[in-house]
Amino acid sequence: MAYRDLTTKFQAKRSIVNRRQQHQLNSKKPLDGISPYLSNLFSTSSKNHRRGHEALLRDVEENTLPPATRPIWADSVDKVNELARQLELKIDFLQKIHTRRLMVRFDESEAQHDLEIDSLTREVSVLFRHSETSLQRLSRAVTSSSSAAGTQVCVNIQRSLACRLQDLSHRFRTIQKEYMNALQTQRQKSHLFGLDDGGNASTRHSLSARQALFAQDDDDCAIEAREREIQRIAKSIVDLAAVFKALANMVIDQGTMVDCIDYNMDMVRSIDTKLNAS
Repeated sequence: MAYRDLTTKFQAKRSIVNRRQQHQLNSKKPLDGISPYLSNLFSTSSKNHRRGHEALLRDVEENTLPPATRPIWADSVDKVNELARQLELKIDFLQKIHTRRLMVRFDESEAQHDLEIDSLTREVSVLFRHSETSLQRLSRAVTSSSSAAGTQVCVNIQRSLACRLQDLSHRFRTIQKEYMNALQTQRQKSHLFGLDDGGNASTRHSLSARQALFAQDDDDCAIEAREREIQRIAKSIVDLAAVFKALANMVIDQGTMVDCIDYNMDMVRSIDTKLNAS
């Protein structure tokens, strides 16, 4: 988010350009029957007019704002926007990995997908916590704001960012719950297939006792791994819900504070009106 107040510089440069154009108009003889301003449009000075405004705009864009005039909460806003952008990208990628992980495969890529899912889930949780910290800094900036108008602007931005992050958290929790339900369904099917295999006498007779034991151990390990993953996902959902519950309370508190400021300002205006009337 960029914040610039170049009004004074723009007005000064515009005055210079206007004086220069007025001098050019006075120095040229107007065309017959046409006012000096219209004749300037048909003369070569119109090119100078365009060049002057282009130079003016270029100078305004190249000027840098002193650090002292930048709002104290602007850095926190930029940080939250960047974190939200990273969250959107990582949540999209996480959803794609969930889809690939749930596909039936005949190779050993499930373990790699599980590692990627675990790593991405942790990264998303960390990004949400960093977003909460940045919003808390923005909340502290509200209390240090010098004016009621600045406080209102800061709180409005904070609410907008909080709504954006809450939408992302809702989406994240939704895809996590869907993935957890799909894993539970696969686990139930694994149990059913295990029972069917145990009741199939021809299959048991075709395998040696050692091979059957190894196959059963592999199934048990896969089921335990899925149960651990389900528990980890459930914990991440609970932690994320706690983070945004605190965030919602923080935004409500800031809104209450702004309402109090507005009420006090209204009271001051009414008292001032009564004093002036008396």
